[in-house]
Amino acid sequence: CYKLKVNNNNLTNISIGYNITEYDEIVLPIDTQKIIDAENHYTLALKCFEKQDYNCSAENFKKSFLENKYNLDAHYNYASINFYLGKKDLACNKWKELVEWGQKEAEKLYTRNNCESIK
Repeated sequence: CYKLKVNNNNLTNISIGYNITEYDEIVLPIDTQKIIDAENHYTLALKCFEKQDYNCSAENFKKSFLENKYNLDAHYNYASINFYLGKKDLACNKWKELVEWGQKEAEKLYTRNNCESIK
């Protein structure tokens, strides 16, 4: 067992304690291979974007967040590219999903892009 003590100007004496006797007790929310696959798709999406192949980019951003739902950049990039491609319904639905997760930036994008009109 170890304890980490954090001192901060705004918050004082925040303590975080961990008591793990074996590494086997550490559980990740998703399989590490899925994280690797998600990163590979994300990298490919960026390469497609650099080549201005936006459909390929959107497709790989989607594959990335399907492998790792915690990759918020993939979600946001997928929505932005679809909006740019004129696929407003896909973009708005993705922003709406992110709003439901509590993402304030997605809420701004959803409102700014008049997604309320999408059913």
